[in-house]
Amino acid sequence: MDDNNQCVEDDYVFSLNEQILPQVHNDLVVTKVKLKAGHVEIVGNESMVPYKLIQALQDNHIIKAVAQTEQQAFYEKLQKIYKLANVDLKQ
Repeated sequence: MDDNNQCVEDDYVFSLNEQILPQVHNDLVVTKVKLKAGHVEIVGNESMVPYKLIQALQDNHIIKAVAQTEQQAFYEKLQKIYKLANVDLKQ
């Protein structure tokens, strides 16, 4: 990020032009949320659940927050889903 808080470096997955879409970001119904996170922290992979993205979506009421009493089960399900996503189905 530069002094104006603009991204100045390609993340090797999306080009700088792909990371910012003015027609979306300038829409009046959009709330900008900047997360200090890398690609895997947002999309997840076999070793990381995208907790930062989930939390941001919950904080902004895009997805329902999980009740305190259900959080353990919720996180266990996420861990299971992300491990299952990497199972080789060809075997």
